[in-house]
Amino acid sequence: MCVWKSLAKYVKDWISSCDKPARGSDSAHHILIGSHKRAVSFFEVKISIRLELEKAKLAWSAHFDLLSDIDELNQCKRAMRLRHKNENIGHLTESEMAFIVDADDLSFSLMEHEGKQAMALAELRRNQNTLRYLKSQRLDRNASLQNAHRRPEESAPFRAVSKEDNDNCVLCLSPFEGIRSVLSCGHCFHTNCLERLTARIGSNADIICPMRCTVRTKKQEVYLAMEKRKDDGSQLIRSVQGDYGTKIGRLLSDVLDAVDLGDKSIIFSQWEDMIDIICESLTVNSVKFARPKSGRRAFGECVKDFRTDINCPVLVMNVKNGAEGLTLVEASHVFLVEPMLNCGLDMQAINRIHRIGQTSKTYVHRYIIENTIETKIDKLRMDRQENHFEDDLKEQKKHDIKAGGIDGGFDLSELHQLFS
Repeated sequence: MCVWKSLAKYVKDWISSCDKPARGSDSAHHILIGSHKRAVSFFEVKISIRLELEKAKLAWSAHFDLLSDIDELNQCKRAMRLRHKNENIGHLTESEMAFIVDADDLSFSLMEHEGKQAMALAELRRNQNTLRYLKSQRLDRNASLQNAHRRPEESAPFRAVSKEDNDNCVLCLSPFEGIRSVLSCGHCFHTNCLERLTARIGSNADIICPMRCTVRTKKQEVYLAMEKRKDDGSQLIRSVQGDYGTKIGRLLSDVLDAVDLGDKSIIFSQWEDMIDIICESLTVNSVKFARPKSGRRAFGECVKDFRTDINCPVLVMNVKNGAEGLTLVEASHVFLVEPMLNCGLDMQAINRIHRIGQTSKTYVHRYIIENTIETKIDKLRMDRQENHFEDDLKEQKKHDIKAGGIDGGFDLSELHQLFS
């Protein structure tokens, strides 16, 4: 390509430098002009092919996500069925019975699911209000910190909210030290202050925020929080056998906790080398696991062992092979070892356990090393998920997709964001 561009530039410069061809060189001059026109046409066609290829990549990405969503719906519908007449379902497990629907209960199930949908939408609206409030609090805190670093002559004429004001309990006006109670609206109070405030209400009554927020909080929904610890986050909750680095050590610690609780877990990674290290660490720590590999029969047998064997609590999978088309409601924990740019693939991995038929509470664990490129990659994933990046075919000029594995690659602005 560089040679073609250099030749085209040379011919163009030569033609422009020749005012009038010498006698006997008319044929050579016409040949060069014709070659220059063909070169210009060649580069125009190449640019058109490149644009068509970029559009094809965008269309393929959207089509892939559509097929994945259709597959999710088919998996849900395929697993559910009506109960046969006089069928005995006593031998079925709890997870299998969740997919059996009695014909007499259809109207009741419909009303139940509509009620759950209405409650979920209401919870979504409450969470959106809480998110807006927390963003506003963050902006106020950033503004107060910036104002604190200003010189006296540069300070604003009005009094900004100081950091000390935000770090005081509004009930006792004392600063927070250690653990604090956080309501669903985002307001924080001393644990003792909140207990004294709610001592007179019943055990089932909701907590009304003293700041007169519209969001009410149940007692079991009060969170306990504290200031971020000063260490690097590499301390383990429990000791593990072997030294495999900070991330694998914390992963092993969490997996062992889930095993002690009797819960099953799925570990997803994008790299086979990382999966090899995880499998070795699980073996050293005496944790039985299943690792599906290529081949339909071998893959199905490994998944079956994980579903049916009580002594096999962990399934280790490559996210490219096991993130779609599987229903694994037997598990209640998903461990994502690395951040992924492809938000659709990320959600598909989580939806292996968080779907119709799941009767237990599910947990998602993400492992991101602080102050590394992983934090920026995860931020890009969240931005893409919020802006529906992969489904947006109208903003082709804004998102110039480049080739790059299962994540679809980076555009130029994202590369600057990652390596700046």
